[in-house]
Amino acid sequence: MKPDVVASFLDERLGAALVAAFVYGSVAAGRAGPTSDHGPFLSGIGDYTERIRTGRVLPARPSPSDAEIPEGLRLLCRALGYL
Repeated sequence: MKPDVVASFLDERLGAALVAAFVYGSVAAGRAGPTSDHGPFLSGIGDYTERIRTGRVLPARPSPSDAEIPEGLRLLCRALGYL
């Protein structure tokens, strides 16, 4: 992903103030960063598929066709250059 494209897309759709609240809000509220307390470690979460367990980088899966992408996400995919 291209950060500048994502930021522009979000800014256009949500407005700069809301984007800033998402990006900086948790930091300002003390809920982000190396010293923040995000709660206890939860065992069993994460990706435990065979792909992860190989321990090496594997080729990417094929991209879904336009028809396989939910309609609500197509606009975002196009704006980010994936379609």
